[in-house]
Formats: sequence, structure tokens, C-alpha cells
Amino acid sequence: MRAVATVAAPSGRPEAAAPPAVSTTSGPTDPLVAGGDNGGGADTAAPSTPTTTPRVAAPLSPVDPAVPPAAAADPGATVVNYYASLPGDIDGAWAVLSDEAREDSGGYDGYRRFWSGIRDVSATDVDVDGSTVRADIEFTTSSGRTTRESYRFEVDRDDAGRLVIQRAQRSSDSM
Repeated sequence: MRAVATVAAPSGRPEAAAPPAVSTTSGPTDPLVAGGDNGGGADTAAPSTPTTTPRVAAPLSPVDPAVPPAAAADPGATVVNYYASLPGDIDGAWAVLSDEAREDSGGYDGYRRFWSGIRDVSATDVDVDGSTVRADIEFTTSSGRTTRESYRFEVDRDDAGRLVIQRAQRSSDSM
């Protein structure tokens, strides 16, 4: 699964790709708004000179390692990363939702049930205006049906200072 968006990548270059043709008919509704071996083998040659491990200075302020730096300050990246984590990391995605959004999604059991029927999801055509994010969300169900729906998200900081999705609404509905 890969999220495609027009938000800036950590390199500073925008990531964008043309999405495949999909149905825009009613399809799955996001529950958010529904109410070590690397396979390289052993190296047998001994190094000719001793090697050292480079050291990295500690950050000057605490950083949550679970939050990518771009998402820490960008509401658009928060939405893109939320959908990029689904459906594989339901618990991680759940953690990005406010209490209100969790309740709107039908609670944890309803949320898990919805995502168990989705094979792939991505956020495209992302537009950020302050704390409001508009994006097209493309869902592919387990049966292979693909739909695209436009959504509006409100993203804000929680008590711990993390950006979380406060609310989401299909663009055709009022928030």
C-alpha cells in the first residue's frame, strides 16, 4: 500500500502520481466518518582496516520516534500517513484519532471490522488550509472493488502536542 499525495516529501520534492481510473460510485465509507537476517548471507572476507560506528548527536528536544518528522508539523502529512498505515497497522492508525473521531468510527470493534474488509487505501489530491485538510480517499475492498470519495479532515494537536485527526467528513456532508 502506498499513499500518493501532493505534499512535500522529506527531500523537499513533491510526491505526485496519476491515480488509476476508479469508480466514484458509493463504496466503502471510512469508519472514521461512519459513525535479524536480511538475506544477504555471511561475509567471509575480513576487513583490512578497523571500522568505527559513526555517532549521532542526541536531539536537543524530546522527539516521539513513532511520529515521522514531516507529520509532526504538517496536517496534510498526518492524513496521508494515517491512510498509508492502513489497513495493516490498525492500532497505529487508531492512535492518530482523537476521542471524538474514535467514537464517530463506531468504537474500536467497528473500526477493526471495517478495515478487515479493505485491501488497500490511499490519500490523493491533498490540500491543506490551516488545520483543515481536503483529500480524495481511494479504497480497494477485499473483493477488488475500488472507489474514490472526497473527505474533509480537521487536524489539531492533542494534549500531548501530537497532531491527531479530530474529525472527518465526506465532502458532500456538512461537518
